[in-house]
Amino acid sequence: MDKKDKDFENLFNPAFCGYIIYSVVDSFMSRKEGDFFPWALSYTILPFILPDRINKRMTEQSLQSWISKNPDSLMVFQSIVSDCVEMTNEAILFMIQQNIIQLKDSCISIPKKMKIPKKYRESETEEVKDCVRRAKKMGAWLATAGPIENIFFLLGVRP
Repeated sequence: MDKKDKDFENLFNPAFCGYIIYSVVDSFMSRKEGDFFPWALSYTILPFILPDRINKRMTEQSLQSWISKNPDSLMVFQSIVSDCVEMTNEAILFMIQQNIIQLKDSCISIPKKMKIPKKYRESETEEVKDCVRRAKKMGAWLATAGPIENIFFLLGVRP
């Protein structure tokens, strides 16, 4: 297996994808005190955060602003969202099994904050750090984007 294949495998494993989803959920919940993260929105996270063609353009202050300024990236998102369903399912199942998140009434909650040991944080690559920063930004966007129906409409996808 060459380095590129190994990097791909590492980037798309359930633990890493779960960490990205967790980061979005945590950011969302910190901005919407008392609200849980709508489970259906979890399927928008990986196709938004992982592809460079989309995430490198996350410079806007809101989801609505990003959509209006990046219609080509929105088309990329729409074309790969269904390809990420299995990866999202595996990541969510992994996090539930590890008791990192809970799923109840079609919402995701975080029973307690995840603590990442310092030795792992220090060894994160810039790519991983960028993914986590973008995930936190996406959580903030989703928290302020309005009802879930509006978000799906804006993104041009159906739950």
